Amino acid sequence: MMNVLSCRAVRSSALPSFLLLAMAWAGATYAQPGASGTPSSTLLAIDGVIEGEKSGPAENVSGISCARPRPSGQRTCIMVDDEVGFAQRVTLDGNVLRAGSRASNSVPILTRLDDPEIRGRRPTGLGCPVHTGKFTQLDGEGIAFQETGADGSGFFYVSGSHGCSRNSGEERPSQFILARIPYDAATDRFGAVVRTWRLSEALHTAAILGPRFGHPLDNTGGDGGLDIEGIAVDRDRLLVGFRAPNIDGRAFILPVPLGPLFATEWAVVPEQPIELPLERQEGIRDLASMADGRVLVLTGPAPDKADVQPRLMAFDPRIGAASLVEIAKLPAPESNGAKYEGVTFLEQGGGAVSVVIVQDGPSNGRPTRYQFSIPHRSP
Repeated sequence: MMNVLSCRAVRSSALPSFLLLAMAWAGATYAQPGASGTPSSTLLAIDGVIEGEKSGPAENVSGISCARPRPSGQRTCIMVDDEVGFAQRVTLDGNVLRAGSRASNSVPILTRLDDPEIRGRRPTGLGCPVHTGKFTQLDGEGIAFQETGADGSGFFYVSGSHGCSRNSGEERPSQFILARIPYDAATDRFGAVVRTWRLSEALHTAAILGPRFGHPLDNTGGDGGLDIEGIAVDRDRLLVGFRAPNIDGRAFILPVPLGPLFATEWAVVPEQPIELPLERQEGIRDLASMADGRVLVLTGPAPDKADVQPRLMAFDPRIGAASLVEIAKLPAPESNGAKYEGVTFLEQGGGAVSVVIVQDGPSNGRPTRYQFSIPHRSP
């Protein structure tokens, strides 16, 4: 049975700053408006620092994914800042996110450009306006967990954006990496990271999306290039969600068989893209698999300045777009310029789902636990 979070309505604008800070460290619970009633939300306390490009807390947090709870009730999770070349292990312990230090908890994703252990071949001949050999920033945008063992063991996946840099138009090879991180729940340890270029093969050959692979993004809201913003695992498939393109109000999720991505002897053949009916200029910001087989879809502006209200939705990847339902419209982030950027599933039951959502902009990603009402899955 899921622990239902309490809902205490608090107007943050009426509280002094020192009290807000104290509430944050205590895991304060307060109401946020939503489409399906009033969901509860809890701002998680941070023990340690989520590391970013510079010294101090990360301000470009772009994703989070958690394994199921260990017997202690704690969850092992991975977070990423899109300006660095590593991911960071964190532990969700009730309403506290324990980050530790970079020295003890960083998970190296990038190695070197000529690393022979990276599976597949680096994509070349792309249409990005600026070509560089930079291999320092992953532009990590998608994180997912695949449970493969009865004890909760499995694999974390971390994906770069696989597109030209949004503002500079640079082609940075480091952004075209997908990594797999084994996780042993019995020992609570990670195994050796495996890296691959081969997701680019799937993007290059995909219907609708293929002609846009490796082309510059259109920051005016057009349907120029593509970039990955979220991933999830559905059985033996990687579901790849795109912030761009949005074509006439359609956003895209590309199912790709997982096995060939980390092998060398099989061709990587993507399935037909799933087309989700969204608003114009609304893009996918993250995906997360649920226990009942559905996938959460966090949406928001495709171009940064688009006037689009963020939403949390869900769909059944075995049915497709016809199963898409809106769970809630999300309130505007409190920090100027902040964006909802990542979501991870925690638990569901009693017609409700519990998640953690992180933001790009605030220090440490402002991780917040929400509980939403959710329609039952269609049989």
